[in-house]
Amino acid sequence: MNKWVKVEAAEKAEWTDEKFGEVDWSGLESKIASIIGTSVSLTKTKTAKGVRLQSQNLASKAGVMAPIFAELYVTNFGSSYEYSDTKKDNYLWIPIHLSWKYKAGGSNGAEIMTVWYYFEAKQWTFDTTYSD
Repeated sequence: MNKWVKVEAAEKAEWTDEKFGEVDWSGLESKIASIIGTSVSLTKTKTAKGVRLQSQNLASKAGVMAPIFAELYVTNFGSSYEYSDTKKDNYLWIPIHLSWKYKAGGSNGAEIMTVWYYFEAKQWTFDTTYSD
């Protein structure tokens, strides 16, 4: 009798409108708000391989930096829908950034964290670029 049983691993599902609709964005918005100190509402647009995020303009909420910012947004630079062999779960990977334009011209940005949304677990994992 064979003691070993072959178990088929779950496979990567396609990145569809249905999968996009399964993401619980409230956890991400809450985490961002806790980092930047103000509530944020993200516009989410499905892309071919992931998502494009953009908050409302937060320049007026930038404290001592508000006078120099024309625009300040929470956004992302890239994202990807992938499959984790170790977790046996599909996930959405998103690097989260602050992006700004100066009133005097020019722009810049900084990454504040990288996030993963795991679909089977229905949870976010956060890796921040700062120390708590």
